[in-house]
Amino acid sequence: MSILDEFDPNSNPLFTPEHIYGKREKIADVCIVTFHHRVLEKVLEEYAPAAAAAAATANGKVNILPA
Repeated sequence: MSILDEFDPNSNPLFTPEHIYGKREKIADVCIVTFHHRVLEKVLEEYAPAAAAAAATANGKVNILPA
């Protein structure tokens, strides 16, 4: 079982990028946001994708990973 099996695509999100950036074209099918480096490390260990891009945040660089 993976983290994607636990995701409910029919649930309403708490917030979306539209709340900040307005309506845009589709960016991704799935977005996982972590608030702790250990969670991110575990996801990277499990799936080990190459970063598609990086975003600068208040907490440092965040990799944007392809699906």
